[in-house]
Amino acid sequence: MKLTIQARELTHALNSVIGGTDGRGPMASVLLMIDPLAPNTLTLTTTDNEIACRASAPVATATPGRSLLPIRKLYDIVRALPDIPLTITIIKHNATLLAGSSRYALAGLEPDQFPDVPSPLVENGVQLDAALWRGILRRTLYAIGQTGAKFTLHGLYVEIAGGVLTAVATDGHRLCLETLEIPGAGDLAWSGIIPRKAMIQLAKQLDGVETLTLGISYQRLVHIQAGSYAMTSRLIEGTYPNWRALVPQKAAPNALTVSREELIGAVKRASLVTTNGVIALDYTESGASITARSAEHGEAEEALAGSYMGTPFRAGFQDRYLTDTLGALDGEAVVCQQDGPAGALSIVDPAGPASRAYIMPIRLQ
Repeated sequence: MKLTIQARELTHALNSVIGGTDGRGPMASVLLMIDPLAPNTLTLTTTDNEIACRASAPVATATPGRSLLPIRKLYDIVRALPDIPLTITIIKHNATLLAGSSRYALAGLEPDQFPDVPSPLVENGVQLDAALWRGILRRTLYAIGQTGAKFTLHGLYVEIAGGVLTAVATDGHRLCLETLEIPGAGDLAWSGIIPRKAMIQLAKQLDGVETLTLGISYQRLVHIQAGSYAMTSRLIEGTYPNWRALVPQKAAPNALTVSREELIGAVKRASLVTTNGVIALDYTESGASITARSAEHGEAEEALAGSYMGTPFRAGFQDRYLTDTLGALDGEAVVCQQDGPAGALSIVDPAGPASRAYIMPIRLQ
């Protein structure tokens, strides 16, 4: 196998798929392939047996074949080169890289050691605006459960029904809910839990992409195509919690409108005196205030100007749950609603009502 490619093109393609690797040996390698039916295109594939990432890049010249090379070393070498033609020659699984006066040798592996990767077979696929999907990921990924949460919470729940896509993320302490109307998808109906890692990798590939296709096959795999990048991921098995039961069924009888940036700043500053990250949110007639105290460091109080309608009361929260949620939103102001100290806090950007976030309060000592 031999090919010539611009160093920048190969760097971009490697950067697209490197997040799909894991482990050592074949699992930390990239499969390079030139198909005889597409001799002008190099296809790169990585997998960790849960997700598989593919990217393609144009080549100037090539002879068909397959090669399995260590992706980290290959990526580090190629991205350090100037953007000049790079020739890669594979002999007995070992690669020689020539670019100008530079020469590198890399030991590869037998390509047949690379795991079988399912070919994309999208059923019930939908086409989404990439910018809108990127926004959905930004506003939900932080709330997906990680260590310590139930395994079914370790992914983004996606449901398509009645021409509406619903995306839900929760770790049991907070919940994000996004809805997006999809023209022409009224007859589609499917749902699944997409692993967090897959969504993180996808979010990195959406710059400069206008649309993406999202679909499933066999009810066990999700396939995504975004420009020259493609991903296949196993869906997380199990039943997602009844998230609808966690969402307040009616609006709280109060409403606090306040600057998003000022609220973030107040929470961060007040939490500097805490040892456990617990802060109190006071709804007041003039707006709100954030207070925090600890026996070791003392106490802090931050007053916030805003408009408040409702009965004044105090509720407790974990500071990072507030800052994570507020940091994922875009608008200048947020509307906070809460049905008493024990009710879930609802945070909405008035300019984006299709995006809703909920945070469970904690008991103050």
